[in-house]
Amino acid sequence: MLSCLIVAQPGLGNTHRKIILRLVGAAVGSVFALVAIVYLTPRIDPLFGLLCIVLPVIALSSWISAGPENISYAGVQIMFTFALATLETFGPVTGLTEVRDRIVGIILGIIVAGLIHTLIRPEREGGVMLQNLGALFDEARNWLHSATRHKETRQKVATGLVECEDIAARVAIEPTWFSAEGSHDQLHQHSLSILNAIKNVLFYIDRVSFEKEHLKNQEPANEFILGIQGN
Repeated sequence: MLSCLIVAQPGLGNTHRKIILRLVGAAVGSVFALVAIVYLTPRIDPLFGLLCIVLPVIALSSWISAGPENISYAGVQIMFTFALATLETFGPVTGLTEVRDRIVGIILGIIVAGLIHTLIRPEREGGVMLQNLGALFDEARNWLHSATRHKETRQKVATGLVECEDIAARVAIEPTWFSAEGSHDQLHQHSLSILNAIKNVLFYIDRVSFEKEHLKNQEPANEFILGIQGN
């Protein structure tokens, strides 16, 4: 039940990524827990030994969680699975029931959520990306033809560009089992080409504006220098 709620994300790409991260994190955490329970826990008695087992896993999961957003959830899942299995009681854990139940429950939840979000009601974002691209074109046209609100419209174009790039990244990881062959990749490649073209236009216009401001600021300085030289 919990897996179905966690992997239910807006957009099929987000859901697909969350499913993979949850499954990989649970598998890695279960492997660490199995090694700790079977090989390490029977050989330690003091609290220091328990810390030597737990702290490396905490450090690894924290490092992954502090990384990019695309993989950060895997670190949380590694620590969560490992802690539920090895820190369940105040004493040493010797049974493998918690590890088994945890990984089986996650797999069943992922199967149910995957069937619903992939086959029954997929929420693809290709149409949303096309709508955002259309809105981005409108903002870019207003920006190029605006003389009084140049900075404000430029900010809207930059914001729309970032949003379109985020959607394109999510569309890229959507499963393509039921799409026409090559249509998904073609849509993604064309969208990236359009976004790169708009980004290049932004760059060159900003560069021209910067050079224009630089020359404008140099004119009073040149006049001042010529005045001093004339005197």
